[in-house]
Amino acid sequence: MALKSKLVVYPSHISNPISFDEKLICNTLGDIKNNVEILQLNEEDFINNLLQKIPETPPN
Repeated sequence: MALKSKLVVYPSHISNPISFDEKLICNTLGDIKNNVEILQLNEEDFINNLLQKIPETPPN
């Protein structure tokens, strides 16, 4: 299913709390795709990029 670029995305959790200034934190999917470098990769490069970031399995 393809998502429309005008779809508004709201974050769910963040690592550090931020003060709320009564402005919602959101952006359109189209803006996110244009501004997040990894999302501009083709499928194969995207997968390879993610796989390179998986840490080694710790010893048991």
